[in-house]
Amino acid sequence: MNLNIWRRSLPRWIRAGSVLAPVRPIVVIQSDDWGRVGAPSSAALSEVRKAGFPVGNSPWDFYGVESADDLYELKVVLERVRDRDGAPACMVANFILANPDLRRMGTTGWQKTHWVELKDGIPSPWIDDGLHDAYRDLINEGVFWPALHGYTHFNDVAWSDALRHPESELGKRVRALAENDIPYLASLTPEFNFALAFRRGNHETFRSTTEQARWVNEGARAFRDMFEVPAFSTCAPGYRSDLVTDHCWSRAGLRVVQTSERCLPYYRSGMLVIPRNVFFEPVLTEEDSVARALDAAEASVGAGLPIVICSHSINYIERHLGRAARGRAGLSSLLDGLMMRFPDLRFAHDKIIYGTYKMRDTRWWRKPTRDEVKSRRTHGFC
Repeated sequence: MNLNIWRRSLPRWIRAGSVLAPVRPIVVIQSDDWGRVGAPSSAALSEVRKAGFPVGNSPWDFYGVESADDLYELKVVLERVRDRDGAPACMVANFILANPDLRRMGTTGWQKTHWVELKDGIPSPWIDDGLHDAYRDLINEGVFWPALHGYTHFNDVAWSDALRHPESELGKRVRALAENDIPYLASLTPEFNFALAFRRGNHETFRSTTEQARWVNEGARAFRDMFEVPAFSTCAPGYRSDLVTDHCWSRAGLRVVQTSERCLPYYRSGMLVIPRNVFFEPVLTEEDSVARALDAAEASVGAGLPIVICSHSINYIERHLGRAARGRAGLSSLLDGLMMRFPDLRFAHDKIIYGTYKMRDTRWWRKPTRDEVKSRRTHGFC
């Protein structure tokens, strides 16, 4: 039985009225794709175009892994804003823990897959400019809280198989990218953009139980190797997960699942699901993303829910969109706007939410008011 169907079949008043509301507005920033390499240069993308393959049809094609400078610039934005308890704005950074060593794979005719785990740096031709030190600095300063996005962002089994079969149409696309040091591109290889699914047109198939368990366990192990603590919170790449994934996450010790569902927080397989309700991608849109995010935050607070912001790492990485300054400026304006509208807000990360919510900590959580319950229904949270 699909758990989400079961949950939505519950009486509306039970779900709407039983979910606790924050005593003070809570702000959580969740951000995906940290540690994930993309295209190493604009020149690499040009070479793929010369080979006859269209690229650049999606802004996500221009992903490049963050630099230490990107992180330190972001740190300034986050630590500048503090709640009345002195806590800085904190970003839940969902990490990819391994990237393919394409140059090593090329020397073996693409017949064997090799990985460089984040604890060991990033593969050639990328240059590690002190990322580990920067990650740890932001974590120690309380502006980064690491979470698990996955061992890979893409479906590594389908990708590896395509690399070994260049005679196929998909294999030709994958080889053209790999030969230019690019694992995959959102627009050119949509079949395996997301780790746990394989896409055929509009149809998606989830990976087997064995494959999902391996992917989850490798990610959890690599996360522990990198950060020296177990992974606590996770978000599936592309939000693609199923009940098998839930079981694997729970067995691996994960306790929070981040989703894009428009719903109330709820428990699933012993894990707390924290839905994102404010989507903020300032470098990917020309519209007033700050104003829209503030309106969404108002709706969340009015419904007695924490403000859970989704903002991908691409907004704060200079290569190759070249808009990181714009992303940081947008984030700074958003944080200032939140402070003005909700001066008694609290900044938190997923583990704080989980611990205080599970314990029903009355310093953090209370019963929702009638108006909040009504607003939850009006705004489609339940």
